[in-house]
Amino acid sequence: KSLKEVIIGDNAAIINGYSFSNYTSLTNITIGNNVTTISDNAFSGCTGLTDVIIPDSVTEIGDRAFYGCSNLTSITIPDSVTEIGDHAFQDCKSITSVTIGKGVTKIGSSAFSGCNIKALNINCKTVPRFSFRGSSLKELSIGDNVNEIGEQAFNGCTDLTNVTIPNSVTKIGSEAFAGCTGLTDVTI
Repeated sequence: KSLKEVIIGDNAAIINGYSFSNYTSLTNITIGNNVTTISDNAFSGCTGLTDVIIPDSVTEIGDRAFYGCSNLTSITIPDSVTEIGDHAFQDCKSITSVTIGKGVTKIGSSAFSGCNIKALNINCKTVPRFSFRGSSLKELSIGDNVNEIGEQAFNGCTDLTNVTIPNSVTKIGSEAFAGCTGLTDVTI
C-alpha cells in the first residue's frame, strides 16, 4: 500500500478490477499503449493520485475505476474510449477539467458526479442522466456529435452561465439544467 508509482507495460491488455484500489500513496500511473480495458474499481480510492494519461488503446473505463481519487486534477478521455462506467470518476473532487472524446457512446450514471469540474468539452452521443450533477461547471462545450442530454445531466451546476445546444441534439431530458441558478443565456 506504500507504492508511489506504477508503470504498466505494453504487454498488458487489461487492468483488472481492484488491482490498485485504495493504494493511497500512489501518485503516478503510466498505462501501456496496448491496454484496452481499465476494469471496475481498478484505481478507486487512490487519494494520492494526481495525474493519469489514458492512452489511445483504451476502449473501456469500468464502473468506479477512479472513484474517490480526490487529488486527480484533470482527465482526457481519448476518442478510442467507447464506454465510461457508472461512478467512474465520482467524488474526484479536485478534477477541474474534463475532455471527452468523440468515440464515447455510453457514459454511466453519476460518472462525474461530485467533481469540481469547471470546464467540460463533451462530444459523445448521449450525455447520461446525473453525469455532471452538482459540479462547479463554468464552461460547457457541447459538440456536434451529441444527440441527447439526459435527465438531470447538469442539475445544480450553479456556476454555469451560458449553454449552446447544437442542432444535433434531438432530446433534452427532464430537469437537465434544473438548479442552474447562474444560467442567463441558452441557445438551442
